[in-house]
Amino acid sequence: MKDFLDIIATQGAYLVPRADTPVFQEAYNDQFAAALEMQLYAVVVEQTCRTAMYHSAADEWPMGYTPKEIKEKRKVELEAQEELEGATSNDESDNDDGKYKEGNGIIGAVSRRNTVAASNRPRRPRRSRQAEWLPTPPMSAESPPGTLNRSKRRRVIEEDEEGKKRLAKNHVSSTKKIPAAAGESSRVQLQFCFRRRDKMKSVVLIITAALAGATPLDKRQGGFLGTLGGLMGYKAKAPASTKNIDPQFNKEAVRQIIRWGPYTLYGSGAKRPSGFRLDPNGDGFNEMLGGICTDCMILSGSTFLTYENETVADIGSGVYNHHVFVGDIGKSSKNYFSCGKRAALPNGVISVMPGMSAPKAVPSHVKRQFPGGMPIAQIFGSGDDGGAIQYAVKGADNKIGFYVAPKDVIFSSSEFINYRKEEQKVYITFDLEFMKGKPEGWRDAAMGAMAATGCGGIAFIPPANQSTTLKSPAFTATTTGTIYNAQAHLHDGGIAVQLLLNGKMVCNSQAHYGGEKGTTSVGGEKWETIQGYDRCGAIEVNKGDQIVVESTYDLVKHRLRPGAVDHSMGAEAMAMMGFVFAEKV
Repeated sequence: MKDFLDIIATQGAYLVPRADTPVFQEAYNDQFAAALEMQLYAVVVEQTCRTAMYHSAADEWPMGYTPKEIKEKRKVELEAQEELEGATSNDESDNDDGKYKEGNGIIGAVSRRNTVAASNRPRRPRRSRQAEWLPTPPMSAESPPGTLNRSKRRRVIEEDEEGKKRLAKNHVSSTKKIPAAAGESSRVQLQFCFRRRDKMKSVVLIITAALAGATPLDKRQGGFLGTLGGLMGYKAKAPASTKNIDPQFNKEAVRQIIRWGPYTLYGSGAKRPSGFRLDPNGDGFNEMLGGICTDCMILSGSTFLTYENETVADIGSGVYNHHVFVGDIGKSSKNYFSCGKRAALPNGVISVMPGMSAPKAVPSHVKRQFPGGMPIAQIFGSGDDGGAIQYAVKGADNKIGFYVAPKDVIFSSSEFINYRKEEQKVYITFDLEFMKGKPEGWRDAAMGAMAATGCGGIAFIPPANQSTTLKSPAFTATTTGTIYNAQAHLHDGGIAVQLLLNGKMVCNSQAHYGGEKGTTSVGGEKWETIQGYDRCGAIEVNKGDQIVVESTYDLVKHRLRPGAVDHSMGAEAMAMMGFVFAEKV
């Protein structure tokens, strides 16, 4: 029988969803380990707070099972201290109100799966800390054996050893500082502890979501805890510069060029800090961003990279934009299209990444969600293909946009690759157009995407030296409305993405390659990358309509991105149709 206190053994397998398709197991294990480390750090913070609140009782009773009489006694003591008003909130420090259980997957899962009355709960035995052991994550039936990844997992553990020791040392020292009596210093400790814990809740959600999604977080310098430290600054990153320019879509709108940075990109082939990246030579950056409008209706947004002198950094200067994701934490988007099947992959096509949604969950790629139920809605983003996400339509009075509420938090996750040997410093740059407030009569729209691989995965490896067509199972419209500004999202080698509505082609978005900014030479071989796509007009959709996504890759006409010449995992293909959807009113 498993010890219910051993949250690693009893709950570890639930931290990362089971894969529904073959998975790149090495990256999957790394994501699992980092998500587990993040959750365990949250438990350390919570236990520190409990020690400050309940003293020795915190060690005698498991988290979530402190007896009611102990809570009431401490409540009386604290209420007697007038200066403590506002520093705590009754018994939330023990996670018994259920609020934090939803924010922390481990604590919630332990409480839900072990429903034993608190008064009958066995007291916690004192045990030595198990520092290194991590459970092997659940694998799909088709995944490669776990032994292939043990060396990688050991390397990740060894590289983070110093960071873990610092974490343990800091936890011990902060615990020692907690006084035995509830005096002034105890109140200060509680105030600090609960502020730290409340911020930790949101950070756990942000980091776990990013690890589980399509854009994993990079550990950056100092290991995974370095990324945690950056996000736990509790302050959104201020822009380096903001400049107003003439609007494109509405004369009453505000249009701004906003830049954050500089960010250092390591030289090609340089040794990088251990961490998660979608490309082995990539540099990732993940943070909350300040300087973006709130209480506003976004009409258009695009992302690109610039140098200090404001010139564009692109493949012509050796910089490849793998992806930039910009999301609104706390805002949800409806699932306007559902699917229940995976695509049947043609011969030679290999699925390599889990999808954004499991087949049984029936959503399209419109909605993302943090563990614990906190949603995140993508506002805009891009890869090296660079197209803007447009909610507005030029010359049309469609009155739609993405509404950002006054207190919303904007999160960005990005990764870039430097093909030059020397380091380069770049600025993440947004071209953003918006209306102030929420104008009367305007509709709130959502960004979404559907993949030619269906709901079984978003990435695959096309066969070399041939043309391949991939066709999705039908997506079903769950709402009547309009698709605006549909355009393809492909990786190099992709030719086009089409939408078929009830069997009729309604959108054909072709990729455009090369040009001065999209052509370079790598290893003596010419490389042209995608620079844009054809954008489609408005498409009226009725509830129940069937939509199929079809895509073509031709690796004879266009090579995969350098780094994928051996069909490695670093530059897998994608075949998606991005769009903006507005419900009919």
